[in-house]
Amino acid sequence: MGLLNGKDKNGNDLALMFHYSGLPNYPTDGKFRNVQVTIDKTNNVLIFQENTVFGMKRRYKDITLSPDKIYSAKDEGIDREQISNGLAGAVVGGALFGGTGAVTGSILEKGSKKTKVKTFFVIRYIESDDQRKYLLLRSGNGVRPDFIKQLKQIAEENSSLKPNDKPIEL
Repeated sequence: MGLLNGKDKNGNDLALMFHYSGLPNYPTDGKFRNVQVTIDKTNNVLIFQENTVFGMKRRYKDITLSPDKIYSAKDEGIDREQISNGLAGAVVGGALFGGTGAVTGSILEKGSKKTKVKTFFVIRYIESDDQRKYLLLRSGNGVRPDFIKQLKQIAEENSSLKPNDKPIEL
């Protein structure tokens, strides 16, 4: 058993995903964190566990989520506004007009805003205090399609909980 075949020692389905935002006590610094997601059918919970390199101590506690609180699990494109640091303008300006063009391009490019759309796997759920929450994850190449299908199936079973959500903004 193990991560390579998508099962833990108890036969539960699992996948390695990249956490971006939403797990309590995990940093939200814009960096992805490796997280093992397990669908524990025996205890009827999803378990989010920090995935560490062999022998390293885990920094974050395991998080559990009851499947009956999940009302949406799907890929969503999310706009992400990013402020340019001027480097692109400097490179283009420098290539066209030398040193003076690089300085001018950097000044013109600085502060301009660009919007990028990133695709995340979003799990939306209802917190115990009835607040709507979400987890932003990215699936790696090793995530089996049937694992994602199971998460989507869990959400479909609870679709009656689905409120009118606002778009996620990063």
